[in-house]
Amino acid sequence: MDNQSKVRDMFQEAMQGGSNPLSEAFEQFISTLMSGADDHVYDPSVERTGDKVIIPDGASIPDVMSSLRRQHMIEEQVTKIHFDLPVSPWDGALALTKAIKKNIGPIIQKDGLFGAHQMDVEVDLGKTVSVPWGYFEIPGMDDAEVQTDYTFRDGRVVFQCNIECKRKYEERVRRLIDTVREIAAKESLHRGKAFSIAFRDEDGDPIRLPMPKFFEFLDDEPIFSTEMEEQIERNVFVPIRYAEEMREMDESLKRGVLFTGKYGVGKTLLASHIARIATAEGWTFIYVKDSRELPAALRFAQQYQPVVVYAEDVDRVAGPERTDDVNDLLNELDGVDSKSAEILTILTSNHPDHINAAMLRPGRVDLVLEVLPPDAETVQRMIIRYCGDALEQNADLTAASQILEGETPARVREAIGRAKLESLRRTGDRTAKITGDDLEAVANEVKAEASLIQSNAKGSGKDHTAQIADGFADVISAVKASMTDGGNGHGKKDQIARV
Repeated sequence: MDNQSKVRDMFQEAMQGGSNPLSEAFEQFISTLMSGADDHVYDPSVERTGDKVIIPDGASIPDVMSSLRRQHMIEEQVTKIHFDLPVSPWDGALALTKAIKKNIGPIIQKDGLFGAHQMDVEVDLGKTVSVPWGYFEIPGMDDAEVQTDYTFRDGRVVFQCNIECKRKYEERVRRLIDTVREIAAKESLHRGKAFSIAFRDEDGDPIRLPMPKFFEFLDDEPIFSTEMEEQIERNVFVPIRYAEEMREMDESLKRGVLFTGKYGVGKTLLASHIARIATAEGWTFIYVKDSRELPAALRFAQQYQPVVVYAEDVDRVAGPERTDDVNDLLNELDGVDSKSAEILTILTSNHPDHINAAMLRPGRVDLVLEVLPPDAETVQRMIIRYCGDALEQNADLTAASQILEGETPARVREAIGRAKLESLRRTGDRTAKITGDDLEAVANEVKAEASLIQSNAKGSGKDHTAQIADGFADVISAVKASMTDGGNGHGKKDQIARV
């Protein structure tokens, strides 16, 4: 006997067989209510849609109450939601913080040994914001707990998050995660900016969470020969400035350029100049202090394309012997997605003859440019640029330029500084202009000094340029280390040093 018949018989028995309009009407109501409802096909389960509960047609109050109790038990169960984001941990942490504040409210930090702590994230040069890191609660969701962490994907450190909540909040949490993804994709902290990064500390041990450091651009621009400047413009700046046109031409933006030359010819100053132009065009610029970290930097750079990766002294990692480190670097330069990669790798070396031959082939290093000491014409342009308004109008710079030809830009600058002193000695007037004669006099002095140093260096059996450079390199390394505090992100402002 089906439910409808049972209800009808029970009703009739209760009415003791009486017949009246009320009983007939009630029987008709019951018949309609129970129509088509039997033990096999009727489902009185309620349904939650967002913040509303939907009761199915024809459900009785007892059935609804029973279903609600079952639904309550289900919704009180705890579920865990895990997600990774292909962004840096600090990008993910900041995106999560913004999403919670935007959609829900202030974050509630957890107390205790494993509670949340504030992580300072640098958002620009000298500017930081604090975001919660570790364990904390989501406001408005009782016992909903978040744990932020990081993991490695394809050799890159990325953001990881675990959320533990009751099932009744699962839909809201997933909407929150969607918001986190949107913010992280649109509001990267480092995309389109210039920064340095270290993956190992001073002892060579891996840094658990490498932290980028924005650096301050140098005020100067390098001055090279006209031919060299045209080569740099064509092979470095054209791909940066005309990236969209190159994509439309189906030309690859994955390129490698090696700058070689003696110490002090301006290769490091070139890094700051490229960084300024790259970021102005929307490219990211990553400066690698230690070329032995270049493979890690190339993996890291993949999330910031289009990107310039600049590493000095590449011969330190790509020596003549085919070691595991060399193979690792070659594999990274080749790249898994080499056709679509938009990574411009710029390398420098003072000893190109020490670089492994396997590096110097198209696809890895497409172009080798030797940066030569300045010729007379280049020296003259340096004098005009560096003197500025202090130079006498129409001053004859021929003699001074010829004397200083072949000297490093640093020595040309030194000559200009001494020319200012000569002008003051000659006139006693601090506003007096520098003349060609002032420059010629000090140029001979600087040249003689260079010759003396060279002679002493020969006596010691070591090239003078390398000897001087080695000393400066040690000083610069110490300064860089003190400024960056071992790459842990807690030091002073980092600035590309002049070499």
